[in-house]
Amino acid sequence: LRLQASGTTYLNIGNDITGSASTDGASIGYFTGQSSLQIVQREDDAMVFSTNSTERMRITSAARINMDVMAGQASEGVIRIGRYDANTTRYNEIQNSVTSNGADSYMNLSVHSGTENVVTDVMTLLGSGNVGIGIDPSYKLEIKSSGAGNYIQHFVSSDGASLGGFYENADTDALFFLKNASGAIKVEIDSDGDS
Repeated sequence: LRLQASGTTYLNIGNDITGSASTDGASIGYFTGQSSLQIVQREDDAMVFSTNSTERMRITSAARINMDVMAGQASEGVIRIGRYDANTTRYNEIQNSVTSNGADSYMNLSVHSGTENVVTDVMTLLGSGNVGIGIDPSYKLEIKSSGAGNYIQHFVSSDGASLGGFYENADTDALFFLKNASGAIKVEIDSDGDS
């Protein structure tokens, strides 16, 4: 089947529920002045995508996207955004698991690590309400340091100046300090209790 015409060219599909007007059902084709292929659901209802006769993704009329991928696996849903070709596989990833026990549900946000096909978890959200940055959290907010000599939490002013924060020093001890507008440290407390 080949449809070719000047201006708008599309296939319109409908049934006894949708009606038979040009504004009913669904349309697949090219519209005047455009070279992008369009798939248009003209009804106030969802678009459903299936594989192996099983629904995998649904876009509702309110523009909500529902996905059910790899049901029954440890990671029930994975969305990868990146580059795939013969030479390169680099992507960021959202991993999602929904369980009957809400506390065991989670979402992981991962980014490309610099190695092909490898991502690094950067944030984890648990159904218990715990949030982890760089770590699987056991507390409401847990942040893992990237090593000695690095901020764990950094306070920055509206003009970009450092105001201090929590820091891991060379002895892998915790250090908290606050600076004034001139950058001078005014409050400093280390994990030995010195201030």
